[in-house]
Amino acid sequence: MRFKEGDYLNYSLVDLTDEKGKSIRDEGKFFAYSQQAINERCPHNIFFVHGYNNDFFAALETTYQYFDILSAFRNFRANYVGAFWPGDTGAHFSRAVRQADKASANFANLISYIIKNSKVSKPYITIIAHSLGNRISAKAILELRSRHRIAPVRNFLQLAPAINANAYQKEFKDIPGLVKNIVVYHSARDRILNFYYAMWNIRRLKSGPKNKGLGVYGPYGPVPQNVHSLKAKDIARVNVKHGTYLENKRLIQSVAKNIK
Repeated sequence: MRFKEGDYLNYSLVDLTDEKGKSIRDEGKFFAYSQQAINERCPHNIFFVHGYNNDFFAALETTYQYFDILSAFRNFRANYVGAFWPGDTGAHFSRAVRQADKASANFANLISYIIKNSKVSKPYITIIAHSLGNRISAKAILELRSRHRIAPVRNFLQLAPAINANAYQKEFKDIPGLVKNIVVYHSARDRILNFYYAMWNIRRLKSGPKNKGLGVYGPYGPVPQNVHSLKAKDIARVNVKHGTYLENKRLIQSVAKNIK
């Protein structure tokens, strides 16, 4: 696919690391590609957080393509912002997890910056995250609760989330109280998540459904009413692999419909 000059200008991509990979404070500077695409008078901010094994330019292309399809289904009056994090770690999944944890504080800082500099009274956030981008997003949401009196994240759309299936009972149990609408898209045919979680569990001598990825079978155990679990295959009408979420128009249309 070839892009014409100016194709990327409708969307922005923000780098969540500084030159040394350290945390960027609220008043610090982010590198933003096409920062003019962020309108401070627009109340709705839609973030896309890419997954594992993407460099900056792959993230730029993925973000553009996803937003281009998403915006065609619903004409949101929104800022479309991609968040880049350094997850290009090859086969080292555990290293990518550590990178994701580091990037989460900067993602929270970015959301805080946009909220604080908004010219509207009640700005709100939609997060669409793929794969390990869900870990960054979930940890950022927890970080944000101590900064704002109102919960700024209205929608959290999780595509093939690479977090534990029991996350809403344990590590991220507080998130349903902070986000109005959570939708988990999962697929048992996701070979990448099946492989990496099998390796992850072997190293830690764990087993059982609660230690599988949330993006494989969906949430483990009872979850709050605002957490919705959807089998991706039933929507896409094909076997859904790890990358299918980024290109299947039926799945992306479903995401657009589930943004409240």
